[in-house]
Amino acid sequence: YGGQLPADYAALRALPGIGDYTAGAIASISFGIPVPAVDGNVLRVFSRLYNDPGVITDPKVKKAFTARVMEHQPPEKAGDYNQALMELGALVCVPNGAPLCDVCPLAGLCQARAAGTAKRTAAMCLQFAPSFAKGQVLPVTVALVESPAGFLVQQRPAKGLLAGLWQPLLWESEHLLQAEVLARLAALGVDTGTAVPEALPAAKHIFSHIEWLLSGVALTVPEQAAPAGCVWASREELRTTYTLPGAFAAYKDRM
Repeated sequence: YGGQLPADYAALRALPGIGDYTAGAIASISFGIPVPAVDGNVLRVFSRLYNDPGVITDPKVKKAFTARVMEHQPPEKAGDYNQALMELGALVCVPNGAPLCDVCPLAGLCQARAAGTAKRTAAMCLQFAPSFAKGQVLPVTVALVESPAGFLVQQRPAKGLLAGLWQPLLWESEHLLQAEVLARLAALGVDTGTAVPEALPAAKHIFSHIEWLLSGVALTVPEQAAPAGCVWASREELRTTYTLPGAFAAYKDRM
């Protein structure tokens, strides 16, 4: 798309890493396209507004809620409407504790408030299947490998988590010691020279269904060709060409 986000919901939805909600948010807020942007906050607002205790992990329930969202959306103000619902759910129609009905602009229309079921309705709305609630916790070992040419980064597979995005060298589902990291780098063909690894601080990143527990090392190596599947990226290129996803925010100040 020539470096520009497409002003089209279907085209946005087809981009790796963009789902229904993100595509709807971009399309409506940035381009004024009348489409929904339904997240947990919006679902909670509408579960209370209609006093509907449906469980949102049921695709039929979410589809019905989305249809209700669109019934009220003014086409000429799609972005403002979607943002207003997000803020209403985040700041007023809150998930924990009592909703702030006294300051809610929809209080007079809210069926759950009228029925005295506001707490129970939202609690039912936010029930998740056990596998979703618990998620999967995975150790991830990261290697921030720097040379005079920049930092060594690799591209993730075209499908799956963070599809097609760039990342530092890492090993998922493994917690490796420093010596093991050096051995793995050597196996990839990286000449670590006399580098002394520095331990990275532990960090975590939570996806919708997976939690990464990150640890690893930073080290400086001699100038050399990048191993297969990797490139050396300067700090400037890491901000323009090989932008790293937010999962590595804890280490971005090192790169």
